[in-house]
Amino acid sequence: MTKKERGKEIAEKNNQIKRIDETHYTVNSQSRKKQHEVISTEFGWICSCEDHIIRKVQCKHNHAVEISLSIRKEVKTNVILEPIQSNHCIYCDSENFIKWNVRHNKNQDIQVYKCKDCLKYFSINLGFEKMIELIDKKNMGIMLM
Repeated sequence: MTKKERGKEIAEKNNQIKRIDETHYTVNSQSRKKQHEVISTEFGWICSCEDHIIRKVQCKHNHAVEISLSIRKEVKTNVILEPIQSNHCIYCDSENFIKWNVRHNKNQDIQVYKCKDCLKYFSINLGFEKMIELIDKKNMGIMLM
């Protein structure tokens, strides 16, 4: 099996590659409980594994990051999210609200609205509104065991 094929196997498994920033990744070792640092430089990818350091070859970790990046690029261009339309305040059901601000999260910007009737601010949470309640219920269930 070639290094590129091994890199593809790594890239296709869940939670094997962690993106630190645009040029820095960590890749889980397949043989030991260790992580390899893969960093992009002006000369190409550099990996902290022995194969790359000693043999000065393109290792499976470098290939895994490159394949992961190509998958990410493909998803970015092919996935289209429809804009979310809100037609009422989540607190008082009023239709009298305005766009107020934009909240900047790690991965995206979220529109914040202000209700003119109840004067509360809200945003649309894409279906995760009850997540905290769900987590609390699961934690309570675990504590009761």
